Amino acid sequence: MKDYYINFTPLNIAPDYFFTASDEEIEQTEKREEERAREFERLFFAPDFLAAEYITASGARRILHHSTRAGVLFQLSYLNAEGLPTMHENYFTTDETPETVTNKRAKIELLKHYTARTYREPLTLRIITA
Repeated sequence: MKDYYINFTPLNIAPDYFFTASDEEIEQTEKREEERAREFERLFFAPDFLAAEYITASGARRILHHSTRAGVLFQLSYLNAEGLPTMHENYFTTDETPETVTNKRAKIELLKHYTARTYREPLTLRIITA
């Protein structure tokens, strides 16, 4: 098993950016977002990936790991600063759709979750691989 950290620098996207930037600037920013999403995709969908964890400013933990449920590829577990589980989200890659499956999210939403974490702040991920 391998345990290491990866630091992602902020993309520096302000909340009002898409309302104030030019079309050309928005297009360039969307390309940076897509590249960042591909970085996360390469990590999470690597054959030896086991888990990824980050800690929020309040000390809460978010842990992405493979799910044991049929049709669900990943579970994102939320633990509060005291280490108590508070919720989880399921992400799938089967042919099922969010309309037919309750509380499951598609791969694109998983990548958006992590990309959005880097809009204005750096993100340090602890990665565990086989």
